Amino acid sequence: MTVKEAMAFLYDEGKNVSRPGLERMNELLEKLGSPQRDCAFVHVTGTNGKGSFCHILSGIMTAAGCRTGVYTSPALTDIYERIVIDGKSITPRRLAGLVSAIKDAAATMEDVPTRFELETALAFLYFAREKCDLVILEVGMGGALDATNVLQSNVLSVIMNISLDHTRELGATVQEIAAVKSGIIKSGSPCVFYGEDREALPVIREKCLAGNSELVVPDRNCLKTGKITPAGSSFSYKRWQDIFLPLTGKYQIFNAVTVLEALDVLARRGFPVEAEKVRDSFAKLPPIRGRFEIVRREPYVIYDGAHNPGGFEALFDSLREVFGSFKAIVIMGVMRDKDYTRCLRIAAPHVKKLYAVTPDNKRSLKGEALAECARKAGIDAEALAAPEKLLLKEVKKAAKDDIILICGSLYLYRDAARWIKAVKAERVVKAERVVKAAKSVKAAKSPDAGAGKDLNNEAKEKKMITIAIDGPSGAGKSTVAKALAKEFNIGYLDTGAMYRTAALYMDRRLPTLAAEVAEGAIHEETQKAIVGLLDGADIRVLYDENSVQHMYIGDEDVSGLIRTPVISMEASKVSAIPEVRVFLVDMQRKIGETTSVVMDGRDIGTHVMPGATVKIYLTASAEERARRRYLELIEKNPDTVYEDVLKDIVDRDYGDSHRAVSPLRQAGDAVLLDTTELSLEESIAAAVKIVRDVVSPGAGL
Repeated sequence: MTVKEAMAFLYDEGKNVSRPGLERMNELLEKLGSPQRDCAFVHVTGTNGKGSFCHILSGIMTAAGCRTGVYTSPALTDIYERIVIDGKSITPRRLAGLVSAIKDAAATMEDVPTRFELETALAFLYFAREKCDLVILEVGMGGALDATNVLQSNVLSVIMNISLDHTRELGATVQEIAAVKSGIIKSGSPCVFYGEDREALPVIREKCLAGNSELVVPDRNCLKTGKITPAGSSFSYKRWQDIFLPLTGKYQIFNAVTVLEALDVLARRGFPVEAEKVRDSFAKLPPIRGRFEIVRREPYVIYDGAHNPGGFEALFDSLREVFGSFKAIVIMGVMRDKDYTRCLRIAAPHVKKLYAVTPDNKRSLKGEALAECARKAGIDAEALAAPEKLLLKEVKKAAKDDIILICGSLYLYRDAARWIKAVKAERVVKAERVVKAAKSVKAAKSPDAGAGKDLNNEAKEKKMITIAIDGPSGAGKSTVAKALAKEFNIGYLDTGAMYRTAALYMDRRLPTLAAEVAEGAIHEETQKAIVGLLDGADIRVLYDENSVQHMYIGDEDVSGLIRTPVISMEASKVSAIPEVRVFLVDMQRKIGETTSVVMDGRDIGTHVMPGATVKIYLTASAEERARRRYLELIEKNPDTVYEDVLKDIVDRDYGDSHRAVSPLRQAGDAVLLDTTELSLEESIAAAVKIVRDVVSPGAGL
């Protein structure tokens, strides 16, 4: 089964999204061999905080060496992100293979499984086959009759904050909702309750007593919190002292305390929990998408998936904690079955202007209806059809401390991601500030200046523009570098092509090279071997009278080995750059000083970097780099599903290792451009803007 076929089966319009009841789920799992019996589970329910709890606990348990699976809902962007092991999403090929087995089993059932049941069965099957030590399982809705509640036993039940939501399905009071959610508690297994709502506590306590289950409730009298900032917060709780939590929002501290109580239970049940490692793991937690996610600063653009009154109270409490008194521009979209009227009343005192949008979902409330309701709550509001243009306009005119808040639904995230991309492409996206960078470069005084000067002298003589591009595999550096060369009509030096040619030349001395070149990648150890074998060798790239490129290693012409041009340049520029010399020991480039050039590759070298006019380090998440490579492969061969695409990038986190050795990063003054959420066109536009910001118009660009 191909990925396309798997998606078509799962998301067939004729399928029900969900229906209460466990009969179909039990039948389906029995036909699949009951995979839910092969793992230990932490089962998580609640009105708000479930996703954050799962994120924090899974990060800590993975860091402790426990093979940890996580199943969450809903998806912010796609199904892959909902089924995760040790922080890595299920691959498209694995998903397609498992869906094939599930489709065969479902075909024999009279009562057709719902979409959520199929997705949940898929997760159970994946975690069982991957032999997870622990699975953190988030309930879809409610608890007692949710498709996840087919477990005969679990290691721990967790009930997060309970408030009014899904009242038509779960009940009109907190007590009724608590009774449904406490249905996940298993006899003899402990339960941790978030503990804020005292109406829910008696219901949960009664359920635990009936099943002889230990009930653990955090004691907030033992909680000491430090300052809450946009970067995170610090707190101490019982034996856990001076924990830094890199997640913004006061409610995240309460979620973290619930995780600490869960960790104590897991420790008693034999799972690896060490206090010092836990403290370190908290500090290294990645951000949570869609939960007080700060997508931009100066001005602040914040996305939060708050979608019910409890979530809105937590969100605006946290905003007050971080920013004090504030008035925000709010872009809001909601589902029509939510209590959006009460949400608007909670937000009203802090809203300068509200723009109502319609999320791309069948359950959405029309933006016009939301705007009308907001005006009744005393909010200046209007419906909006083109949020990305509005967001861009507001960002441009906002002061650096202003707040633009996007909220109302997790289903809004996919739409909001498109708007945010426009904002990120408009400005230079920096993960670190530029420590030092040339603000202007004078045009060359003499077009006849002699060639052969070291590139690092360029900074002193200011007769040449050099744009250095670096970044890990899959970040898009070659594509961006080539686009810059075309944009500014300058040369492009592809150091990767130079390495590949040298690798082919050395094939007889390094037999592993041929296979690596065929795969399209030369591994780090092989690169080191090439440098060692060619220590001191003079590598030159020359052009003949017909502008044909030739490459020499020493005196030997290796031009026949060139698979892609080492240098790309307009014919009119060739005469200005007759020769490029490369010494692989120090990677020093010698280029005619009147010519501008773009270089890319990790082997640019420390001798080049001090003289580069503009230095850009592209970065992207490992998952995004793997996704891009996967799409490239699918485009070349759409009938093939590739398994473990760029496994070395994701598993070994090549991005981190590359940052540690990159001369450009070590130089300390590179502009960092995060392309994780940018399209190819947006990445190029941002890079062009970086160059224009650094290089004055007088430099000829």
